[in-house]
Amino acid sequence: MNKAELNNIELHKVEFRNACAGDIDSIMDVEREAFIPEINESRSVFLERMNVFPEGFFVLLDEGEVCGYFCCEIWKDVPSGKLSFVLGHSAAASHCYEGGVLYISSVALLKKCRGRGLGKRMFAECVSRVLQKFPGVRECVLLVCEKWGAARRIYEDMSFCEYGRLEDFFPSAARAFGEGRDSLEKTGGFDCGILMKTDRESLEKSVGNVSGGNV
Repeated sequence: MNKAELNNIELHKVEFRNACAGDIDSIMDVEREAFIPEINESRSVFLERMNVFPEGFFVLLDEGEVCGYFCCEIWKDVPSGKLSFVLGHSAAASHCYEGGVLYISSVALLKKCRGRGLGKRMFAECVSRVLQKFPGVRECVLLVCEKWGAARRIYEDMSFCEYGRLEDFFPSAARAFGEGRDSLEKTGGFDCGILMKTDRESLEKSVGNVSGGNV
């Protein structure tokens, strides 16, 4: 049996569902392992996201255990400047069900799930579910640290392209779900945040390629 066949067997063991308040402890475990303390979101922020837009907050379960999460909001339009993207921004203030922009606010995986293609699979599956429910979404945006190579590759594979930069946005050594932060030491200073976006048609095509079907 080759590696691709083994990965397919592993993927059949995972499931995705909408998050609930009872998942918060597990979500916080994922958050603390995936990111350095300086950019950890709080329990209250995650609970607000679940309450404001429950259709856009998902958890990944591997053999019944929460091993990752994906959360997003719908905005009226693409904002400019840093304030809309700051840590702990209010989902209640920014989310709009009638908006046309899907904003991916955070994605994270436990390190034991990395290297199995689950990051891309989770991203594609969750985006697909949101697009199916909200036909008014016309584009999608996200913010990623310039040093998060694995995350950036996933987003590029999903048709996202850079459209702007926020200088000195992320504390240096901040790492995402694919980055192996255990081997890193804090360096001080800040790294650039890269703003990326894509249109609905391109995203649907990319998601379909990952999931093996159309959105």
